[in-house]
Amino acid sequence: MLPKYRQLAGQLRDEITAGGSEGGRLLSERRLALAHKVSRQTVRQALALLAEEGIIEKRRGSGSYAVSGNGENRSRIAFLMPGEESYFPEAVVQEIESVCRKRRYTAQFCLTGGKLAREREILQQLCRDPAGGICVAGIRTALPNPNLDLYRYLKSAGTAIVFAGSPYRGLEDTLFVSMDNIAGGHLAVRHLMSRGHTRIACVFESRDMQDLERYGGCVSAVRDYGLEMQEDCYLWLSGQESGICVPGGLPAGQSGRPEDPGARVSGQGPEMFRDKAGAPEEFWIRAAKRIRTSCSAAVCRDAKTARMLAAALRTFGTDVPEDFEILCFRDDSGPENAEPLFPSLVCAGQHPARVAADCLLRMLSGKTVSPVRLSWRLEPAARSAGETAAIP
Repeated sequence: MLPKYRQLAGQLRDEITAGGSEGGRLLSERRLALAHKVSRQTVRQALALLAEEGIIEKRRGSGSYAVSGNGENRSRIAFLMPGEESYFPEAVVQEIESVCRKRRYTAQFCLTGGKLAREREILQQLCRDPAGGICVAGIRTALPNPNLDLYRYLKSAGTAIVFAGSPYRGLEDTLFVSMDNIAGGHLAVRHLMSRGHTRIACVFESRDMQDLERYGGCVSAVRDYGLEMQEDCYLWLSGQESGICVPGGLPAGQSGRPEDPGARVSGQGPEMFRDKAGAPEEFWIRAAKRIRTSCSAAVCRDAKTARMLAAALRTFGTDVPEDFEILCFRDDSGPENAEPLFPSLVCAGQHPARVAADCLLRMLSGKTVSPVRLSWRLEPAARSAGETAAIP
C-alpha cells in the first residue's frame, strides 16, 4: 500500500490534469489537510512530489500553482499499480524513483485500485498529457480488457509500454517482465513431492493469467512424476466481486461445466472469507474438509489464501504443517511477509517491477529490449529459516 502522501499526490494530480486548472492556485496546505483529512506534513510531502514532477510550482509567500504546459511531458514515466496490494512495495517504489531520477526521468505512480474503470481514466489522462513511458501491473489479466484501444493508441503515439507481470490478451506483442510461473508451479509440486507428498491440492485465482500458468506448471509436474491427479481439490477463486469458488481441474467458463452452486459464498476475496467472529466461513470449511480427506499438502496462490486454508484446516484439528503442509507463492516483499508463515516461492533476483522499470528506461534510450522471465527460489517458513530446503 502506498504511503498517504503518495495517494494524496495522485488525487491532486488527477484534479489538476482533469480539471483544467493549469496556472491556477491550489488550496493552502491547511485547507488541503482539512479537505483530505490528512496532516499538513502529508500535504507538504505530496506537494513536494508534484513539484518534482513539474506538475506544480511553489511561489514563495504565495502558495502552489498548477503549471501551464503544452500537454506533453516525455520525461515522465507513469506506473499503473493496483494500490490495495503490495505488488510495488515502498522500498521498490523508492528504488524506481531513484533510478529514474538518475536517468533524468520523473516517476509518477497512479493507483488503479484494481478497477478497470479507474485504469481507463488514468489512460485517458495519459492520452491528453502523454508520458514518455508507462509501466503497468495489469488487472484480471486472464480476461479480455476493455481498455486495449487506449493502450494501442498510446503505443501508436510513441509511448513506450512495459507490463510488470503478464500482458493483457491482445497485447502479447507488448514488452513484459514476468515470473516464470510454469516453472514455479512445477517447482512447487517437486518440492512437496520431495517432502513425501503424492496427493497435492491447489488453490488459484481464475482471472489471473499468472495463476493459470502456475496451475499449468503444477499439473505438468503431477504428470511428469506420475502422481495422482486430485481434480476435486483444484479450487479456483473467481475474484473479489463474486466470491465464487469452483472445484475441478479448470476455472469456471473454461471447463464447460456449470458453476457449483454449493461453492457460492459471501465476502470479497480470500481475506474476507470469515464471519464476524473471525472464524473461516462455510466455503473454507467445506474446502478444508475435502482437501484434508484427499490430500496431505496444498499449493496456494498467495500468503492470504494460505492463511485462510490453514485456519479452516485447524478447525478439524489438523495441524499445519505437522499434519498438512502448505506452500504459497509470494509476489511481494511487504512488511507483513518479512517472516513467512509458510514455505514460499519468491523472486530469485530483483523485484519484477524494478526490472520492468529498467527495461522501460532502456527502451526510452533507444535500445532493443526482449521480454523477461524471472526465476523463483524457495524460501522456508520462519520457524525453519535455518534449515536448507531439499529440492531434487
